Amino acid sequence: TFVRENIRGSQNSSGDRSETPKQDKPAQENSISVQYRTGDGSVNSNQIRPQINVKNNSKTTVNLKNVTVRYWYNTKNKGQNFDCDYAKIGCSNVTHKFVTLHKPVKGADAHLELGFRNGTVAPGASTGEIQIRLHNEDWSNYSQAGDYSF
Repeated sequence: TFVRENIRGSQNSSGDRSETPKQDKPAQENSISVQYRTGDGSVNSNQIRPQINVKNNSKTTVNLKNVTVRYWYNTKNKGQNFDCDYAKIGCSNVTHKFVTLHKPVKGADAHLELGFRNGTVAPGASTGEIQIRLHNEDWSNYSQAGDYSF
């Protein structure tokens, strides 16, 4: 189980909530938290701009190769593009993959999967901010109102 911290400033927030992701090798309970805030609070925009920070809450070093972060949203079956604008750990260390869900769920028909080529996070430390952008290939607007991760 991990806690997704939703940090939106003055925007309405869905609040923090515990979630149980389905993964092959579950992380130790509460060993990692993913802090998220939107880089653009607009519900309708031609870009989705997540800002992410992965924090190690455990007493042991975490190998980033074993960490996956997912951003769940609706693509409306449009081709997607990814840009990493800034990452304290280096954009060249951030990997991505777009995954279309075979069975869409409420708030998402796809997710972006972020991974890391290498590196570690010491106990109590974090990756530092990772600023990314997603956009449709045709640069049309997203409507993020019902998106799970927004």
